[in-house]
Amino acid sequence: MTAAVKPVKDPARGPALGPNFSEQWPYPIVYDSIQAAPNNYKLLFEDGHLRVLEVFIRPGETTPMHGHPYASVLAYNTVSSSNPADVTDTKLDPASPLNGQGAGQAPPPSVFNMTVPICVDMAPQAPHAIHNGGTVPLHYYRIEFKRVDGAAFATKWRKWYPWMQYMKYMR
Repeated sequence: MTAAVKPVKDPARGPALGPNFSEQWPYPIVYDSIQAAPNNYKLLFEDGHLRVLEVFIRPGETTPMHGHPYASVLAYNTVSSSNPADVTDTKLDPASPLNGQGAGQAPPPSVFNMTVPICVDMAPQAPHAIHNGGTVPLHYYRIEFKRVDGAAFATKWRKWYPWMQYMKYMR
């Protein structure tokens, strides 16, 4: 992932992009990070519950406009710069509640001046473009939760995880 494979342009806004992904993430799926920014987001694993992405943004590079339809955990093993101004984030829709403002929301925490390794959790994010103005790459892993079971787990676990009913015999 250290060299960009192919040039990628931002999706042009409009109805030609298709329907919105969901009510919770009201953007067309073409803005999903692995489709919109394939030079920066590499899919390492995916199943019905989660997907694991490797993220790599080269020095001086700006990602195409992309977003994240799922809640996720970001795992950093290094901090790429000691200067927070080196990394900028441009929003497609600055007023979107998926940018971290509003009740029950918060902007992503800064990973600058923190001890690594570190993990941070993120709500779904509206499309944005990240610029790495530093001299070293941004590199981290993003674990996205496609389905968070919540309270329904108590009644649907047998359907969702049929193998679990046999776990008591696996000792």
